Amino acid sequence: MRLAIGLICLVLMAEIALPLPAYAADASSRFPDPAKVAADYPDKAQRAAAFYVLAEALAQAAPKPLSRADSTLLLKYQGTSSSIVTMVMMSEGNQSPVYRDFNTRYNQLTNDANFVQALLDKYRLNGLPTYAAPPVDESKYDVLTQLSRASPLMLAGGIITMLLAAWLVLRGSGIGRKIYPIRPPVAGGLPALPQSLQVVSIPGVRYATYVLSGRVLDIQNSSHTSSHTSTTGGDVYQSSTGQIHTTPVQSWTTTRTTRETVIWVRTPDNRETSWSLFNSNFHCRNGQLISILVRPLKTGEGEILLAYNHTAGTLEKCEALKQSHAPRGNELGQWAANIAGAYVAWKVFDLFLPAYSGKSLDPGFIVAWLAVTLLLVTISFLILTPLVKWFILRRRDASFNARYLPGFRHFFEQGTPILQRTFHAY
Repeated sequence: MRLAIGLICLVLMAEIALPLPAYAADASSRFPDPAKVAADYPDKAQRAAAFYVLAEALAQAAPKPLSRADSTLLLKYQGTSSSIVTMVMMSEGNQSPVYRDFNTRYNQLTNDANFVQALLDKYRLNGLPTYAAPPVDESKYDVLTQLSRASPLMLAGGIITMLLAAWLVLRGSGIGRKIYPIRPPVAGGLPALPQSLQVVSIPGVRYATYVLSGRVLDIQNSSHTSSHTSTTGGDVYQSSTGQIHTTPVQSWTTTRTTRETVIWVRTPDNRETSWSLFNSNFHCRNGQLISILVRPLKTGEGEILLAYNHTAGTLEKCEALKQSHAPRGNELGQWAANIAGAYVAWKVFDLFLPAYSGKSLDPGFIVAWLAVTLLLVTISFLILTPLVKWFILRRRDASFNARYLPGFRHFFEQGTPILQRTFHAY
């Protein structure tokens, strides 16, 4: 019934050519005084219907928020219509024929388009502009509906942001850029490296290098297996009913096998020593001449980066070279990605669903945001951060291969005759 009256009022008001500017701010000035309406409609059913129709028209025509004048007149219209209906019901009884006849006529009139149009024409209300509020889209506040709409953008924005955050944090991480002292050349062995090869400088990493050489005396191969076990759970807590509970215990073991190759050599100064290569594919035999490229450590020891077989003319990269170029600080990069992804997910979801309900956070928003954030963190942990570290390592390796590897190979090749003369004399 009310919907029909509202639609009729809107259609009739839309037929005007231009609304009068004087009435835009205060629509009640155009509407009749309640006393005049009561005088114009002496019949109680018509009078109650007239006040109802006028209330509907004023509610749609008045600008929002309602001014004091519009609100006062609207309440008078609504109150008068309701009071007439209540008075007839109380005086005649809600089961009496008089009341039933009154109520039937009242409902018919409020739904009668001719009655509504005649009333609006009578008080010249067809020229009022309408300020009816648009229908509320209930799905705008539905968490599941908005989450399904926002999820693609939340995931896309979160993933891109997490990649950038992890890259910015991890791109400068690694073994550092401090240069430690190197060993001087051995008499009869290879000379010092050229100035351009004594320090390797690639994106995010910088280290010194030097060379050692010798003749192979013996080779020993072995494997080492290490295991690490982590355990979670087993916590004891008391429930609200007083019962004691224990969380399930979960454990997992990580096993790693390392291949170690110990090469015993005689150095150009006629001393015996051993070099250890880990997870290396370097091949040599007793009596062959070999050299290694070493990165000095803070402790005074060194890590073998390259191994060269002068007899066979082969150059092999060692595991330590990869470790020297690998980014570090995985936890810091992971947390930077997590925080960035969670922030972007919050901001994107807030565009679809308000985060606050009044002055407090909306629980539905929080639960949905946490679910997406957990998914982003999982993607970051399993895919994004390892991908960023792989890309950084690949970039550093490519820089090393292009700028330094040819120079080291050439240096070893040029040094082969020197070692042959030295060890031939033994």
